[in-house]
Order: sequence, then C-alpha cells, then structure tokens
Amino acid sequence: MNASPMMIRLTAPLLCTAFLAVAVGITGCGPTGSAPGVVSGKVTYNGTSVTGGNLTLHPVKGGPDIPIIISNEGTFTSSGIPEGEMQVSIETESLKGKRAPGYDMSKGPKPPPGVEVKVPEGDQSKQPTYMKIPAKYANVKTSGLTWTITKGDNPRDFELTDN
Repeated sequence: MNASPMMIRLTAPLLCTAFLAVAVGITGCGPTGSAPGVVSGKVTYNGTSVTGGNLTLHPVKGGPDIPIIISNEGTFTSSGIPEGEMQVSIETESLKGKRAPGYDMSKGPKPPPGVEVKVPEGDQSKQPTYMKIPAKYANVKTSGLTWTITKGDNPRDFELTDN
C-alpha cells in the first residue's frame, strides 16, 4: 500500500511529537532528581589523608550507585550527581596488594619456584596506595555516613575514626 501525501503530512508531525515526548521523559527521569550537582572534598582517617580508594554514593530513593575515586591525597571530585539524599560508603580494600598501577600480584598465575617476577619500575609518587580503615565504612548499612546533594557545588569532607 502506497502512502498518500496527506498521510505523510499527518504522520511526520505525530512521529516527531512522540519522539520529543519520549526524549523529554527520559532526560527528565532520574533516581533522585534531575538537576546535577558537583561533589568534592577530602577523606581522612584519624586526621591523616586516606591515600586512595573509592567513595560510593547510594541514592536513598533508588537508582544506580555512584562510585567516586579517592586520590592519593585523599581528595575526590565528581560532577553530574543527581540531587537527593545519599548514603555513603568508603573503601580502600580494592588497593590492597597493588604494588604498581595495574599490577595486582595476588591475581594471576604464580611463577615456578626460583623464578622472580619483577614489577616494572615507575613513578609511584602519585598513585593511590592501600591504607587500612575500619571495615564498617565499606558497608552502606554500617558506615553511618549520609549526604544530601543539591544543585551546584556540594563540598564535604569525611573524617573517619575508629569509633
């Protein structure tokens, strides 16, 4: 069946309108809001900068978790964060056993006895390194950390302690 010029003129605007409605609906949907925020701050443990790890935002009203990398100086920053109440977890265990970027000697095949595998040398001064913090902070249910994100800048420091 051939489409008449009248059908094409009526169908094209309807398709454009339907597409626009779907596009607006998708971009307006967010788990905890639609206006993005910028988060930044520093993580310390007993007054000392945490030397790497991950801070994760868990939206209280649902939606995907938002991981944020902690630098070797304990600082973090991320943009495009949805508004809303977040629970926060912080972990450093992902760095345990790493001696160089991309080299985790605990994973992979073990060399035969008597064979020494050398890790390539490189500037390690700016690489995140493992620092033990209390395990409670890695679990969103036990961390006790929350953060309300609003549109715009949201600076916040996290001081972790043994208590």
